[in-house]
Amino acid sequence: MAPFCESCGVYMKKQGSQTRYFVRYEDLAECFAAFKAEMEAGQFRRAMEVHADAGSRKLDASSGYSLRAEIKQCKGCGKQWSSWSRCNG
Repeated sequence: MAPFCESCGVYMKKQGSQTRYFVRYEDLAECFAAFKAEMEAGQFRRAMEVHADAGSRKLDASSGYSLRAEIKQCKGCGKQWSSWSRCNG
């Protein structure tokens, strides 16, 4: 279910999502730390750019880890919401 904007009384709309794959856990952790720092600074677009520039777009036999990021936004007030998930393959 989509997150709900209490201020506007509407569900937030998906702005984008992406998954990146990593061979090493350390690379995933570094990407996540940079992504999280940008999110906490309110730089949602930059956070997604940091994530997009990391890892690989495609899963292959050597990819043991993945990081998925998603951004949603309220159409009324513009408030943004993010979620992420990590997976050990």
